[in-house]
Amino acid sequence: MPQENLFILFSDFGLGGVQRKIVDIANYISISKKYENITTHVILKHKSEVSFEKYLIKEKRVVVHYQIRLPIFRRLEIFFQNLEFLFLYLKYHPKNTFVFFHYNLPQLLLAKMFFYRQLNIIVGQDNILSLYNKPPHITRCFPNFFISFLFSLSSLVITQTSFAKNDLMENYFLSPNKILVIPNWAVDAGGMSGRKEIELIYCGRFAPQKRMDRMLKVFYGVKKVLPKAKLVLVGQGSEEKKIKKMIKEMELTKNVVLKPTTFFLNEELTRASLFILTSDFEGQPMVLLEAMLLKVVPVILNYPAANEYIIKGYDGFIEDTINDLTKRIIFLLSHQKIRKKIGENARDTVLKKYNKERIEQTIKAIRSSSD
Repeated sequence: MPQENLFILFSDFGLGGVQRKIVDIANYISISKKYENITTHVILKHKSEVSFEKYLIKEKRVVVHYQIRLPIFRRLEIFFQNLEFLFLYLKYHPKNTFVFFHYNLPQLLLAKMFFYRQLNIIVGQDNILSLYNKPPHITRCFPNFFISFLFSLSSLVITQTSFAKNDLMENYFLSPNKILVIPNWAVDAGGMSGRKEIELIYCGRFAPQKRMDRMLKVFYGVKKVLPKAKLVLVGQGSEEKKIKKMIKEMELTKNVVLKPTTFFLNEELTRASLFILTSDFEGQPMVLLEAMLLKVVPVILNYPAANEYIIKGYDGFIEDTINDLTKRIIFLLSHQKIRKKIGENARDTVLKKYNKERIEQTIKAIRSSSD
């Protein structure tokens, strides 16, 4: 088979869902015999202090490229990144370029201008764009017409839910034939088990989108009934000071524990009974699927498309109000047998619907888009 290069473009290799996906895709290609002719090039804007890069199987056809950083001169930085990408394109001639999120597309404009037909772009849009493309969720908000133009440069857009697909069609005028819904996945690490020492856990960014103020309000209600309950928050982000202030004001310092982002997330998840989400919106959180795989029951304050991957009462719970979510958590923490059964169902759901076959489906979609 002729040799083939795949480019994957993102901002960094910090600990997050997209970074986890990049590692899974690159490693899946590396160890698969049917893809032994493909070399994956991961192109990143900057290095992270804590990075998933160490989990890449680099000796097997994976190369990482870091681009020039000029944070003070933003426009100049984008220009140089365009030149860098053009140089990499000329050097490796990738058959496909997989770009995560619309805001990374501008650095491909120069190469697309010179190699319009040859440069095949696939976009991974792992969120609900119309909800995401506004302050405070993103620093550079593009107008809808410009986003539509950027998407016009791609041959395929992959998203995780039908709701997100409809959002792209209605607000950015994408053809339904150009959008493919492929859910996320979780890789089974062998069914870890451990003592349930934590009642509730959240893992992810401490960002406005996550509405952790609502999370603390829910937990405040839980603590009134179950005064020894523990909530562990694993992550970091711009809302950390605000969260610490709320914890102190609500007198939750003995019950809420903040922990930094960690490579050993499964060890934290295994100790928890419930995984809580109170976000304004999500794509399909990788960490949620990882929690379900470890039999941690998801309890969610309703957001768009949550019901596309959680079946209420079977493998998790979705509630419409803070009061209802508080009551549901108290009920589950007070009924171990029900909680255990839901946890088993959650693991079964991930094993059947959100497994490695989704990685294969994603790779096939990327490759077939250029045929």
